[in-house]
Amino acid sequence: MGDENKDRAPFVFGISGHRDLVRTDLPELRKQLHTVFSHFRSAYPSVSFELLSPLAEGADRVAAEVALTSGIKLAVPMPMAQADYERDFTMAESLSEFRRLLATAKSQWELREDQPNQASLSDSDRRTQRYAA
Repeated sequence: MGDENKDRAPFVFGISGHRDLVRTDLPELRKQLHTVFSHFRSAYPSVSFELLSPLAEGADRVAAEVALTSGIKLAVPMPMAQADYERDFTMAESLSEFRRLLATAKSQWELREDQPNQASLSDSDRRTQRYAA
């Protein structure tokens, strides 16, 4: 990429999908994601690309892996403080995978809490609101 593109905003892909993926569907899902990323990179060779993903289990992580192998950078918004978010990854392997992918991210940030009345909510309701935000 030349100097004329250094200040240009990247093209940002977003991902939303299921956490519980059918294992036998994964090769086709990866292939389709790779095809989409490749088409855009070919059509816009002078543009940088990012994938916006909170790296939840399932589709988010599959897309992140394919994006990284396609030369696309990760931008990771977390719905709450990282330590709180990591409580959702109850299996050690899942937590390790999250941290590994997060370490590759170009950027990461925690969404701030805009709701002043959240102190009166149960932890479960507060978490639900954070995900909705």
